[in-house]
Amino acid sequence: MKKIISVILILSLLVVILAGYTNNMARFITTNPGLESRFNRYIDFPDYSSDELYKIFMTLIKKYEYIIDAEAEIYIQELIQSEVTSKGELFGNARFIRNLFEKVLANQANRLAKEQNLSADCLRTIKKEDCQMVLDLFHHSDSDGDRSAGSCMGICRYSILRGPGESRHPSGDTGYFGRR
Repeated sequence: MKKIISVILILSLLVVILAGYTNNMARFITTNPGLESRFNRYIDFPDYSSDELYKIFMTLIKKYEYIIDAEAEIYIQELIQSEVTSKGELFGNARFIRNLFEKVLANQANRLAKEQNLSADCLRTIKKEDCQMVLDLFHHSDSDGDRSAGSCMGICRYSILRGPGESRHPSGDTGYFGRR
């Protein structure tokens, strides 16, 4: 019985976390008066610098055991710097790097599909041409002029006080992962 009570106490706190860019989150929160009172704690995260984003890209290269040639490495550094400087509306910070990495790998696969007699090093090597074809993916217009740095996370906590079959959550949810 003591273990069951411990589990109930642990499950009695529900935390809802919303994450997004600062101005977009502010607009969202103000769409409903109830949201503003429930999401009253904010944590702002500054964007990564171009150097930090470059390190994230290189970490992905190493993690998946790729090799990047010198020309491609310089090109990626310059591309990241350019994108960080221009930060369009849809710039996604580390998400930008993940998308960049995936697009580079897709381009590499397309390039290698046309070649024959591939060595292991050839299959692992990222070349400048694999990186050059990704620019169109990342150039987005900035429609509302929102180039604010950082993301915002809103935190809302509900304390669910319940006895057997009883719920105090506004939705009527018993707290058992959405089942009623």
